Amino acid sequence: MTVAQSRIEDPVARFVEISEVADFFNTISHVVLRYLCEFTPDEVQEATGLSPAHVHTLDHHARGALEHLHDRPTARE
Repeated sequence: MTVAQSRIEDPVARFVEISEVADFFNTISHVVLRYLCEFTPDEVQEATGLSPAHVHTLDHHARGALEHLHDRPTARE
């Protein structure tokens, strides 16, 4: 991701890419706290400083992405 971002010459496009990568890592950190560390939504909110609505939205999108990945056929199938 960072290599692709570094090759973007337009500063505005590069900033957009950096913002998207940052959002991706924020989502990953939420998933780790919520499901691997078994934090409650309130604990995730407290640890990250995110609003309850943002925590709920990240949780909703993360679960949807995980379900989508789980339902995809694998190379063995």
